[in-house]
Amino acid sequence: MKWMSLLFLIIFIMPPASALKWKQIMLNCPIECIAMHPTKPIIFIGTINHGIYKTTDRGKTWSRTDNGIHQLAWIYSIAINPKDPNQMFVGTELGLYKSTDGGESWTPVKEIGRTIFSVHFDAVNPKIIYAGPYKSTDGGKSWKEMNIPPKIKRKGPLLFVDPRRSGILYVRRVIGLEPPELYKSTDGGESWRKIGEGIFHISIDPFHPDILYGASWQGIYKSTDGGESWKLIRKGMELPPGAWTDVLVNPINPNVIYGMVSKSLGGINAATSIYISDNGGEEWRFLDEFPGGKSIRCYGIHPLDPDYLYIGTRKGAWRCKLPSVKPYSVDIEGKRLVTWGRIKEGW
Repeated sequence: MKWMSLLFLIIFIMPPASALKWKQIMLNCPIECIAMHPTKPIIFIGTINHGIYKTTDRGKTWSRTDNGIHQLAWIYSIAINPKDPNQMFVGTELGLYKSTDGGESWTPVKEIGRTIFSVHFDAVNPKIIYAGPYKSTDGGKSWKEMNIPPKIKRKGPLLFVDPRRSGILYVRRVIGLEPPELYKSTDGGESWRKIGEGIFHISIDPFHPDILYGASWQGIYKSTDGGESWKLIRKGMELPPGAWTDVLVNPINPNVIYGMVSKSLGGINAATSIYISDNGGEEWRFLDEFPGGKSIRCYGIHPLDPDYLYIGTRKGAWRCKLPSVKPYSVDIEGKRLVTWGRIKEGW
């Protein structure tokens, strides 16, 4: 009978083996944001009161790269110029900082002294930069406020920028107990109109930017017309009461979508299930349970190394190896684009 008791323990008590190979690559550091270098296998992470770190070896080693930024700053966002990666901007609760040497040193942007939750370069013209409610058209030499709706601007705007077309922006407020509202601009922030409610994060298809995925408490929504209409896509995804979601589009194959379901509403010890879809979110299957046991703050996949998912939490950073994804090819404006997204395994 002893073997039956042992079998019972194995089947009913012992947790199932993880489907993914997870590794914690940074310990006991509260992480707020992650950014991928556009041309090199370099990853930056921004932290709370611990500065900025970068890695060139998938998180095996890290180096501090925040000289000039206040040591107690909350690093909310990191933006890297896609055409000149030496130029970077960082949004913090103390304002905006700029680097011209790839993050080795930073200087504050004196015109902007308020909290900046998000920073982005324009997809076509990197001289255009968006930092919270501010916009620069001369590479950051001067700034002006955009006409963001007052209640969004007052609470703190979180921006999302079209990855292929100039001047198309999305914004929602960061702070507040009311359901988040999503607004869109097609003229670089001059005018805005409401396109959604209850969506607190969007991920944009890098090849077809009219395809948007929106995370909400109800599940994940999808739009194929730039946010004009939305449909709920959660077939195969379990969403218990009080859960909230997040979503990420694979950078080399936009048919592959990752959905994250956290089972505690913003709880520090939230458990998160990770789902995957191979058909643009129409159907989902369970991939793995995140072993970190902490609420996820940020995540990303490097386009040059798309087999790995990086996750930042209040207790450090994690990395896992994803199921391999086939490169995606598409005709855009008469040009055949093929993504490969692979580097040597030795990295």
